[in-house]
Amino acid sequence: VLDQRLELLGQLFGERVESIRQRSLLLTAWAPTGFDTLLIVENQDSFLRLVEQTPAATALLFSAGFRASAGRIASASTRFAFLPGSDAEHFHRHWQHTAAGSFFWGDLDYAGMDILRALRSTLPGLQAWQPGYQPMLDALLAGQGHTPEQAAKERQLDPGLSGCTYADQQLLPALRQQGRFLDQEGFMPARLD
Repeated sequence: VLDQRLELLGQLFGERVESIRQRSLLLTAWAPTGFDTLLIVENQDSFLRLVEQTPAATALLFSAGFRASAGRIASASTRFAFLPGSDAEHFHRHWQHTAAGSFFWGDLDYAGMDILRALRSTLPGLQAWQPGYQPMLDALLAGQGHTPEQAAKERQLDPGLSGCTYADQQLLPALRQQGRFLDQEGFMPARLD
């Protein structure tokens, strides 16, 4: 919460702001032995469903909404809680540099696209996960979804560009055109690769 408020803290606490310790991030991960792909998942329910039928050779990281998009996700102070059966050693060595790439899947709304944009500042190769987003995009274009007001999301701001070609050329234009959002929890990709 305080990541974006260092200026305010400086005004409130003056020089004492240096003594405020930044809290470590704690993120939940599932890391099968020898994974070569990382999928960051925004919502807990979707993360847990994917753990039950994980895409082949894919590690999963639960981002807890905007929590993982904090600039310090790649810092040495970030801690990972691993689900049973995970290969924590392999994860720590490879999660930032996976051979087959890194992907993000979250809500199809402006906040989800902003999380993607923010994560790309730390993981520049990160892409929107098409097996998750394409069914959502198809549903959005078919008139499904909810207005921002129906889900108390009217304060979300269009992030402009995310830096991901798929998101910038397909997902964001569809959100702008349709004026509706879709929540990730309502979808489970049929194809998990």
